[in-house]
Amino acid sequence: MSLLVIGECMVELREVDETMLVKTFAGDTYNTAVYAKRCNPELEVHYLSAYGGDAFSLAMNKQWQQQQLNTDLCVYLPERNTGIYNISLDAYGERSFSYWRKGSAASELMQYLDTKMVIEKSSQFKIVFFTGITLAIMSDKGRQTLLDLISSLKQKGCKIAFDPNYRALLWNKQDARNWIQKAYDISDIILPGLDDHQSLFGHQSLAELLEYFSTFNVSELVIKCGELGVYGYTKGTHATVEHVPFVPAKVQVDTTAAGDSFAGAYLNGAIEGMSMNDKLTLACDVARMVVQHPGAIIDEKIELV
Repeated sequence: MSLLVIGECMVELREVDETMLVKTFAGDTYNTAVYAKRCNPELEVHYLSAYGGDAFSLAMNKQWQQQQLNTDLCVYLPERNTGIYNISLDAYGERSFSYWRKGSAASELMQYLDTKMVIEKSSQFKIVFFTGITLAIMSDKGRQTLLDLISSLKQKGCKIAFDPNYRALLWNKQDARNWIQKAYDISDIILPGLDDHQSLFGHQSLAELLEYFSTFNVSELVIKCGELGVYGYTKGTHATVEHVPFVPAKVQVDTTAAGDSFAGAYLNGAIEGMSMNDKLTLACDVARMVVQHPGAIIDEKIELV
């Protein structure tokens, strides 16, 4: 069984100094796909996105192949370009972003995707993963088409995993609340951050998040609480509650892709049938390693697990 990841990959420009940038490729769902594959090279990871006909897009597609992702479902839009973002870091490795992505190929994915073809392949996918950013870059029509596709895949037996990954710059707060709650309604595995919910819903504590999510039919809930650590909950006959305390990295260079790598490792663990504690521990270990290196995708020679 494999993992299907739906979303956007972009050109990442990272500042080396005041006069030089390094170009790589990244994006929340792409990062997740790569780290899921890194954790288990035998796992087949399908990446579903759209790419354009510009030189950046073609180089990006080549990078997907080098990362050994299955891109058979990707949509080629030769008249479109790929999005670009720039990372700026402060003295503590915390990041800020500038984006150029309006009209990108990925934002128009659902307009051109053959959804019936994806549904026909549903038996291949154990877990389907998408994020709030996947929704945010699309039109309302595209968002609804995506959620309809996700619902169809769920009806076919796929588990649905969702990370809200809220970015205030991408959409207004009311739209974000509306569409993220629609995504929660159809998800089996949810990986929210306390900071996301503080910004978006005004939830200030773990207790408030648990009360909020009690109204959703979620089988696995993973709440990332920063320095309070990570909490994992499962429902059903063998319901569990697990807590993995926060352990800081030896040195924090760049927090880009910390949450994405966490998600990739966690979803790999879910496919492998790990316990909640083992999934959380693996995910935290991978994220801790990633933040010790610049950029979203760290050197492939670095052994993650």
